[in-house]
Amino acid sequence: YQRRVREFRQKKNLLLQLPAKRMSQQEAGFPRPKKFKLRVGQFNVCNLVKEDTKYYGNSKYTANEVKSKVKWIAGQLAKMECHLVGFEEIFHPEVLQEALNQSGCYEKTKCELVSFADGSHPSVALASSFPVIEKETIRNFPAESVPIVEGVELPLRSFQRPVLRAVVHLPNGVHLTVFVLHLKSKRPVVDAEERQDQKKQAVGYAASLILRATEAAAFRCIYINELNKHPDRPVVVLGDLNDVVHVVTTEILSGTPPWKKLPRPQREEIWRTLLYSTNELQVRLSDRDVTYSHIYNGRYEVLDHIFVSNAFNKGNPYHIGYVEYLSLLNDHLIDQTTTDDNVQNRLQSDHGQIVCQIKFYPGLQNPYHRFAQEAQLHPQLIPSQPSTGQKRPSTEYGEGYEDQQEPQQELRQETPEEVRSNRSQRPQVPQ
Repeated sequence: YQRRVREFRQKKNLLLQLPAKRMSQQEAGFPRPKKFKLRVGQFNVCNLVKEDTKYYGNSKYTANEVKSKVKWIAGQLAKMECHLVGFEEIFHPEVLQEALNQSGCYEKTKCELVSFADGSHPSVALASSFPVIEKETIRNFPAESVPIVEGVELPLRSFQRPVLRAVVHLPNGVHLTVFVLHLKSKRPVVDAEERQDQKKQAVGYAASLILRATEAAAFRCIYINELNKHPDRPVVVLGDLNDVVHVVTTEILSGTPPWKKLPRPQREEIWRTLLYSTNELQVRLSDRDVTYSHIYNGRYEVLDHIFVSNAFNKGNPYHIGYVEYLSLLNDHLIDQTTTDDNVQNRLQSDHGQIVCQIKFYPGLQNPYHRFAQEAQLHPQLIPSQPSTGQKRPSTEYGEGYEDQQEPQQELRQETPEEVRSNRSQRPQVPQ
């Protein structure tokens, strides 16, 4: 009890020694920081090609079919109302630009479309209402991401569909890194004449899984390199990963939370490099999970994803914003196992669209930011743990410090003589 009283008095004295509270911006006459909400979207358009242009063999669109598809895409974009939209399966970006113009949400002079598609194969693209200050396409894997099995490197060196990286300047002054990617599909890697062979098909599924997993590992390395190069820059990842959240390939890309018994520095490093699924964040806040962005053979799955970095994780004391809500546009998807009608999605899309709204804190400081700053300046205010006499590891709240070893008093039973002596020394209470 006396030790606790001493600790309380020490902390009270430290609080009295803290510097005076700073004058707020409103008290100093500055305008109140405006709240900013960023809307990002994910859109797989399903083979957007010019008219009378062959793709995947002899498939092609007529002029009327292209107009119908562009009109439908423009209608979906008008419903999404996003500042940033990532697209997949773009063959000709000029057709996508026409859909952006028809949507009415993007002014031609302000909307910037970033795409490196040349019509030879499907590519990804990004539409931004804000200035894009950096843009590049990433084809090759990082050298450290090439997998080695039993001492042999797999002959995989590049993405089948290159990754798009862009840095967007937001109105609140934040530079946001955006990645758009499209991983290998689940379609088996087999020749057309061998698709009916069940053995060949099984091997083809395994090959497809290896390709998708290798691409996920390569992007994981790219993402970590981005964090190491720009540690203070938030990241958003948009893409069709062709798999759900809790599978090996997706967890390779996003990372897995650390084991709770790992040392604190190791857990902090893992938390720093995690990607957080906005769908999972929404599901945790909802009463029921009814989200799906793709239907195939009666299976309702979320294959389209929006991931955010630790800067938008509420568990991070220095997060600058958070995911407010997530919505999906999937009314056009039809389960073909429940109907005999010939349903065609060529003029629409076989994927649903995802919209995520991210709310930034005014001044990029969350309610816990002031406490985290004070704790970093005054680590003595951190609640102490039982004394061990060892040095604590450094945390995000401040550097480590030595635990003070409290003197331990030996407990023993008093002898009868000591009891009588103590009684005689007590003050007498007057009767």
